[in-house]
Order: sequence, then C-alpha cells, then structure tokens
Amino acid sequence: MVAKEEKCAEELRKKQSAAQRTRFQDPVEREKNKKASRIYWANFDFVTNFWSHVDKSAGPSACWPWLGYTHRVGYGRVGWKRRVWGAHQVAWQISFGPIPKGLCVLHKCNNKLCVNPAHLKLGTHKDNMADALKARVGIGDCKARRGATNGESKLTENQIIEIRTEFRQGRTQAAIARSFKVRPQTVHGIVKGKSWVHVK
Repeated sequence: MVAKEEKCAEELRKKQSAAQRTRFQDPVEREKNKKASRIYWANFDFVTNFWSHVDKSAGPSACWPWLGYTHRVGYGRVGWKRRVWGAHQVAWQISFGPIPKGLCVLHKCNNKLCVNPAHLKLGTHKDNMADALKARVGIGDCKARRGATNGESKLTENQIIEIRTEFRQGRTQAAIARSFKVRPQTVHGIVKGKSWVHVK
C-alpha cells in the first residue's frame, strides 16, 4: 500500500515538473514576455518616476522628502544605471549632471531625506565630515535643523518637556518610551540631558 502511494506521488511530481518546464520553455510565451518587457522599458521615464516619489508640497524653498525606499542610516536609495545610489545623489545628477570624481553630494539643510536640488551642494568627504560635526553641536547652517525642525525627528519640543516631567514624577523610562513610541535609549538621552539640550 505504501509503495503504491509513493509511486502515485512520484508520477504526480513528474507531471507537475513537466508542466512547469512546458510553461517556462514555451518559445511563443517567452518571446511575448520579452516583447512586453522591451515595450515597458522603452516607454519608461526614469526622471518622472523618480520625482513621483518626492513630496514637493511644502514649496520650492522647503525640504522635499524622499518617499521611496530608505536605507537604515536614513538616506533614500534608488537603483539607477546598474547600481544603487543615494536619492539625493540621483536628484543632483538629474538636475546638474554627473558628480565630479572625488566629490560628494552634501545636504545644506542637514536633512538626509531631502532631495530638493536647491538644498544640495558638492563637497569633499572632509567637508561632509565637517558638516556632520556642525550638526552634532548645532552651529552654522545646521543650527536651524535642531529639534522638531530636523526632518528625522519623531518628537516635538512639547513632548520633550512632557517626557522629562513624567520621569521626574517617577514614571520609568521604558513606560515613557512605549507611550511615545520611541526607543528607551532615546528617552534615556532626553531625561539625562544628553539630547534635546536646547529644550529646558
């Protein structure tokens, strides 16, 4: 009985694999799919598609956040010309042309998701590191990007005051983190005065 069931199962597997081979190897079907793919890519407008993933609603002088895929470090990511780019790098190239060798595309606004060409500039890796340092200590052009004005911020100044008040009243950092939907490490930095230092 067991041998008969195994034989039936084997025959069924053979039929299924034969059907799959026929489906994938059918030259007419394969050619039809190739033709459809060629037509799609021939009519594909990369630039229009790119800007369709950008929020320009705040106006031409504001940050334009990237709405597509983002990398874990906070930058938008885009596949283009057979490689993966930062969304801000693609925005620069669409607007101004290729990035010169040895230079990087930097954000004037210190908002990693911003792809507004008016907020981008060219600079060296050293310039980029200097901008990052300025952003950490809140000086220069980056001063306005502190707190809720920073595009990556999940909290407002009023919420920071609430968090510190709740902590002084005896609520645990973990409970506060859950109610504000942030990580406990974020709350720890806030209540110890290591972050949001401009909010008193």
